[in-house]
Amino acid sequence: MSDEWQARGRRSANVVGLGLIGGSIAAALKEAGWRVLGSDVVDGRSAEAVSRGLIDAEGVDPNAVVTFVATPPKAALAEVRRALESTRGFVTDVGSVKAAITAEVEDARFVAGHPMAGSELE
Repeated sequence: MSDEWQARGRRSANVVGLGLIGGSIAAALKEAGWRVLGSDVVDGRSAEAVSRGLIDAEGVDPNAVVTFVATPPKAALAEVRRALESTRGFVTDVGSVKAAITAEVEDARFVAGHPMAGSELE
């Protein structure tokens, strides 16, 4: 599925967790022309994200260039592991707590992130 999108010059990304930060990431990716798939543990949140145009479809694209994990800290490690097992691209997270993840994850495709946004001017 994503191979067809990439052949047409559109990159694909996954967003796991579609709350404020994950939804914002998905919206920015869509605005930049990316194909975005998403998932969330809250019932109906993924469907709402589709209806609002934040993501193209529910689920995970195994061929996505990047997967963003935007879950609460307690769920992040499990979701990072799941993303690394089920996708081929890079995986990053937006949590501010890194000790548990960086101590457990040694896959070179994982890039520890942080939820910083904006600038000193905002």
